[in-house]
Amino acid sequence: MKIKPALLIFIIVIALLFNCGKSDETYTIEIKDGVKYIHNHTPLWGDTLKVALEFVQKIGELDGDDENYLLYKPYDLVRDADENTYILDNGNYRIQKFDRNGKYLATIGRKGQGPGEFGFSKKLEMDSKGNLYVADLNGCLILTNDGKEINRIVFLREFSCVTRAGNILNNTSNNAAENIARDCPLISLYDADGNFIKAFGERKDYGDRLRTLFGNYYGLYVDKDDNIYAAFDDQNRIEKYSPGGNLIFRTDRPINIELGVDEEHSIIFEPGRGILSFYRLTAGIGIDHKNRIWVKTYKKLKEEGDNPTDYFELEIFDNDGILLGNLPIPQNFNYMRIFQDLVYLIDRDEEMCVYEYKIVEK
Repeated sequence: MKIKPALLIFIIVIALLFNCGKSDETYTIEIKDGVKYIHNHTPLWGDTLKVALEFVQKIGELDGDDENYLLYKPYDLVRDADENTYILDNGNYRIQKFDRNGKYLATIGRKGQGPGEFGFSKKLEMDSKGNLYVADLNGCLILTNDGKEINRIVFLREFSCVTRAGNILNNTSNNAAENIARDCPLISLYDADGNFIKAFGERKDYGDRLRTLFGNYYGLYVDKDDNIYAAFDDQNRIEKYSPGGNLIFRTDRPINIELGVDEEHSIIFEPGRGILSFYRLTAGIGIDHKNRIWVKTYKKLKEEGDNPTDYFELEIFDNDGILLGNLPIPQNFNYMRIFQDLVYLIDRDEEMCVYEYKIVEK
């Protein structure tokens, strides 16, 4: 039977509308002032995971004869162009260098205030030249990868991240905790000498100074092109910025946690002063070899008797902020770093070691 042209056109239009609806039903996008706002409804991959984590090795141990492998509160790590791993061994006031196979190579730094020495350190970064940036409560120590001090920059609190170009990103709240304005930008950018360049990022206003201060903490990550990603600890909000600090997108996703102040665990010394505890949503962010965004996320509030695998998961987004899927975590860990197709899960408290996994495409 021959179909009339008008009917054929009608069928094609209906088919196109149906397919468009199908392809976009997992998310919606708004454009405001040239910025994309993505609202994820369900994972694009559905129930079929397209990646997995394959165990590679464990670095560090609780007991042994060689103190070079005995880590005490490992806090952070970086990886150089030769695939060596540098672990910030916080409790031992040192950086331990291991080769690709987990063999110990060298120790960098020690406790103190002299050249190449540092105190309580919580962050480790590396620039494109292989220089190490160590953050402690006094600021930033810059070292060559063999431990020679290059520079020491004083901040009020530890920095958040370092770009490939060697610029330093700092949480503005850390530098102005007592006098933070509700409209103060979130992220401050400095050069490698500590000179202020600019500040950017919009702070959520919770209605009073203390809530606005504590409710705007975030984790930062920088990709190979120096784009900046922020995952907010207590907000349903993940953002991407250009290297110059321009907001590219903001994305959210469905959550099972009612966000806000956890009154039970908040401490108020006097009106307007104290410590507010928020219900946490995210606890780490990283970018893989395909520029996908990985976020460690609470899928529910912790209950007595729960294992971390019960209330944590890894969310995976594409580089446009579209939620792809949710991956169960393989074990307990405190902090996550990603370099290319390798995921490092840092256990700071129990096993005090680093677990290395490879991202495998299915």
